[in-house]
Amino acid sequence: MKRVFDRRGRGTWDEQTRVREDSRLTERRRADRRVRKDRRVAERRGIDTWADDPEKQDRRSEERRMGGRRSGKDRRKEQAAVPKFFVHELVNTSGSAVQSLPPTTSLRNAISILAIHKIGLIVVSTAEKGLLGVLSERDIIGAFYDKGAAALESQISAHMTRGVWTCSPDDRLSKVISTMTDNNMRHMPVVKDGLVVGIVSASDLLKVVMAD
Repeated sequence: MKRVFDRRGRGTWDEQTRVREDSRLTERRRADRRVRKDRRVAERRGIDTWADDPEKQDRRSEERRMGGRRSGKDRRKEQAAVPKFFVHELVNTSGSAVQSLPPTTSLRNAISILAIHKIGLIVVSTAEKGLLGVLSERDIIGAFYDKGAAALESQISAHMTRGVWTCSPDDRLSKVISTMTDNNMRHMPVVKDGLVVGIVSASDLLKVVMAD
């Protein structure tokens, strides 16, 4: 597993950049907590915020299975349950299936891409597919929390997540599961020779575990 901070794969941030990114991530987590709190309050009042939306219900099931931290014992059980597959056996690593956008793309256009392709994450990359960061549904929630509707016209570089955990096509799925679980991730970019060639999703991994 590898954490990519820039397209060269090295942690080259200066202190100011690190502080700014840490602050942005902290605010995003606070926004996520508020959303979860509002959802719990609504459900206690008898309002099912997940009702009539099969996609959200499926996502809730995935979050319950993949979300949250597990003990070392649980992780070992989880790894033992996964066949000794490699990432390249599960995911198309040709790069053709990766939805990527340049950092200057507006948030409005990025949301349209997510909706059209029914995906939960977009890779933010250079023209040569060098990884700069990712834009997830959580990032979008944080953007609206910070700026409201004005965020729609801002560039996704202002809201994307940097310091992204990645895997290679030759990594074992058991390692991918451990890293995604420990970092509460639903997607992980697959990087080969510095370029994004695929995406591993929580739903992909669940299918493997359930099929075994």
